[in-house]
Amino acid sequence: MLVPKIKFKKLPLEENINIILNAYFTSDNKILDIHNLLSQYFPEFKNIDINLSKKEKSTIISNIITNYYTDNIENIDRAIEKYTKQWEFYNDIYFTKLVNYLNITKQTDIKEINCYIGMLPFFPRDLNSKSFIINPHLNELQLTQTCAHETLHFLWFHKWKELYPQTSKEEYESPHLPWIYSEMVTDPILNSSDFQKIFKFHEKAYPFLYTMIDGKKTLMEKITEIYNSNFSIEDKIKKGYIYLKSNISNKKEK
Repeated sequence: MLVPKIKFKKLPLEENINIILNAYFTSDNKILDIHNLLSQYFPEFKNIDINLSKKEKSTIISNIITNYYTDNIENIDRAIEKYTKQWEFYNDIYFTKLVNYLNITKQTDIKEINCYIGMLPFFPRDLNSKSFIINPHLNELQLTQTCAHETLHFLWFHKWKELYPQTSKEEYESPHLPWIYSEMVTDPILNSSDFQKIFKFHEKAYPFLYTMIDGKKTLMEKITEIYNSNFSIEDKIKKGYIYLKSNISNKKEK
């Protein structure tokens, strides 16, 4: 079976600006705390007057992103070459292992995954275009973890559609349960012995995923137990989903 290839490309400036603007004005998701991430990555955002109109804020933000993008254009170009060389060693080994792990027996339509490099503090992925975005400031450990994490989602949801074809595309995104589940499983999957033979990083999911508890155990601990058990991957996915559906609405913070 042919496995996917990650292709590293430059994120166009206009698209970079649009992604930031969209995140700034529409993201009220406290789970991901996008506004805080933006302010950390672009300190100038902290000085934006909240009393300005949306049009005025958009102009300021567009200028900030343009300056950052222009100042880092050479870093972006270098990152394309550097990341391509660094990931080349892992690509076929990782995807072959992942295809086998998820028991994907038929050729998928996921032949090429585009990884765009731009000025972003978060790494959005798009299931429809089979692409995700990173920035040019990652070391090799961060790069391999990000690539493995983000691309796992593409094959995970391919498998998910086989088991739960009725799931809407909207449910693949935050804050719906299939999205939460997809983010949780990156920990037990990528930290399993099979994948730790390939990578040097220790996978960590979103912090909030480790705070939900069921009695004395966290939900993540239970999911990890399921994925470390001797079940088929189909049973692991189903058992984990049933468990989360019965507990996620009653989650408590530590």
